[in-house]
Amino acid sequence: MSFGKKAKGGARPENQTGFGFALHDHEAPGDLADAIIAVADDEWPADLTRRLRVLLHTLPLDGMRRGDAMRDADLRHYDGLALALRVLDVVIDRLGLEAEADREVVTRVLQPILTAMDAAAGVPVSPERHDEMLDKLLGGLRNDGDARRPFREEYTLIDGDGLAHRHALEFRLLFDAFHPSGRTVLRPSSEACNLYLRLLDLDVEDAQAAAEAVVESQLARGRFDEAVHSARQARIQSVRFREKVLQILRDTRRDVERVDWWVQAPRALGESLAHLERRVSVERGILAAADERLEIMPDEEAGARRAVARVAALTRDCLLRHAELHEHLMGARNVFLDAQARQAFAPQPSRPLPDLSGDVLEPILRLPLARADRVLDRGFPLFVGPRVPMVPSLADLVEWMLAPRRPAPRQDIPVEPIDAADLDTELGHYPPEVRARAESLLRDFEGEMALSELLFRARASGASNVVLEVISLLVLQGFASEDRATARVAAEPLEGVRLDDPLLYGDDLRVLFGGP
Repeated sequence: MSFGKKAKGGARPENQTGFGFALHDHEAPGDLADAIIAVADDEWPADLTRRLRVLLHTLPLDGMRRGDAMRDADLRHYDGLALALRVLDVVIDRLGLEAEADREVVTRVLQPILTAMDAAAGVPVSPERHDEMLDKLLGGLRNDGDARRPFREEYTLIDGDGLAHRHALEFRLLFDAFHPSGRTVLRPSSEACNLYLRLLDLDVEDAQAAAEAVVESQLARGRFDEAVHSARQARIQSVRFREKVLQILRDTRRDVERVDWWVQAPRALGESLAHLERRVSVERGILAAADERLEIMPDEEAGARRAVARVAALTRDCLLRHAELHEHLMGARNVFLDAQARQAFAPQPSRPLPDLSGDVLEPILRLPLARADRVLDRGFPLFVGPRVPMVPSLADLVEWMLAPRRPAPRQDIPVEPIDAADLDTELGHYPPEVRARAESLLRDFEGEMALSELLFRARASGASNVVLEVISLLVLQGFASEDRATARVAAEPLEGVRLDDPLLYGDDLRVLFGGP
């Protein structure tokens, strides 16, 4: 609440309204404060509604916490809230990457946590029980109990006239989506990202700028582990910013009338371009500072070196995303012109085209069966349209027979070869004693064995996860043709065999010992 200066002229104008108060010479400052507080107490603050809506987003997670005591007896020792937050962490952290999180990834990440909770409760480990708990966990985050519809929470709003109105807030936390690779992956909603990052009150541009400013400050002060967390948040905000811009272009391609290209869209895209230029400048500074830190840090500070390298990798990922987004922004006006030219002579609907998923399908799914049946009886022919029977055409048949033979579709997808040129740089992130321990273990083995068996034996001998990572990098160096002359071991692929190890995943390799 802001206060004005003392009025010099004495009386307040008769037509003055609102929160403006004139302080006369005979009035005490406390009277003015009491008057302002009295007026403020009589009205419903606008930001109170926003805070109320923020709290409503936490109710599904609170319901999972309260549901711990209502599950079957053999599942009550699991902390549903902790597991749900870990799922959100994994799904949001992989958002926008090629390897987005699916059920297999979530299962692999939660397996050690569920095992630890079993050990704390004195319960034997059971993979079947873990799968059952994972089903309940994902079901709660996707709202499986309500056919995966959005969560719906009602609240009361007091308008300016002092009247109470009931409103409903609909939102999602997780939903299934199709990945370009053909998999079904888990993706978080914008509300889930906001809830996870505690940034519900910030615009995506402000949130991204704030996160990158925190990364700069933490790198300068040597707080490297915290800088990794802040860099992850900055990357997530980068993905959200990209989605915000691309949504404008998608809406334009769908229906140019849905987007205000007179004022709002040009202003939003111009502000996005300026914001993008500032972010690229800041991210280049962060990347330069991280690389400089890596050059001067000694090998003994292995943990700090790995944290700084992680910050550099996350920042470099943001730079690549922003470079791609810059191309979209530079071609945004052409998207509008192409959509306008394509839709200029199309018949204009009397109202904006609905969103078939949110405005048509989901409301119908929420209707009782009898009402939905009546709606579909009238609307289904309109959605399908007429079907003209096929009429044979001799000209089309001749043209089809004389057309050149089409090449057979490819049945396999080429696999990019592993680029092991930077393995020496990767090994430099590990301290000398860890590298020496890994090389000593490789010298102890003879003959040949699978990489999964090698990691199992090394782990049985007491090797830590860091040592196992170095062993894997040395085996990959032997797998790369350009590094085989200097490799400690040789490696070749095992066709159709998956790597069975809790630390790594992918295709297994046959490791041949006795290299230089």
